[in-house]
Amino acid sequence: MRLGWVLYGALLLAGCASSSPYTYYVYPLPFAGDQARYHLDPVAVRLKLGSGAIKGDSTFANQAELQQEFTAALKRYLKQDNLLATAADTQAADIKIDIAYKRNYSFGGHSLVKPDVSHQVLIEKAGKKLADIHRSHYTTKYGAFKDAAVDFEIAAFSWDEKDEPKDVDLIAKNIVGQIAKASR
Repeated sequence: MRLGWVLYGALLLAGCASSSPYTYYVYPLPFAGDQARYHLDPVAVRLKLGSGAIKGDSTFANQAELQQEFTAALKRYLKQDNLLATAADTQAADIKIDIAYKRNYSFGGHSLVKPDVSHQVLIEKAGKKLADIHRSHYTTKYGAFKDAAVDFEIAAFSWDEKDEPKDVDLIAKNIVGQIAKASR
């Protein structure tokens, strides 16, 4: 019985240890704190349509449009957090962001439910990997009251193409929050 508890504890600790989204190849980052600035490489967005998608429907943003939305939101939050480098900033690191975005549809395909998102952020400088931030298979969480309101809209089949940019914005804000945390 004691061995069972020891094995259970070891598995629990191993699970907790691997849950960090951060992998550092250089720690601490050589430009941490107020010095941290990043050039945003082109953002890669891989759109996958979940069940219920209507073939040929152009109501929702296509992959290129979604990529533009993510890029604009990421730049806005990087700039807001004073992390976006200017073109002339030669001391800045580069960030490469890859987002897997699965659009999930409600019954009938005319409205949405929350997306399934995974992302990876690679921080590098002069071609050298410095850090990697990753998170897999998560969805949007707006906070208690707002999330309840979103869930109500989803249940009423009214969370649609006009609301998807809100999901994109929240995801971008969270990604930049992780970048900021890695940089401090």
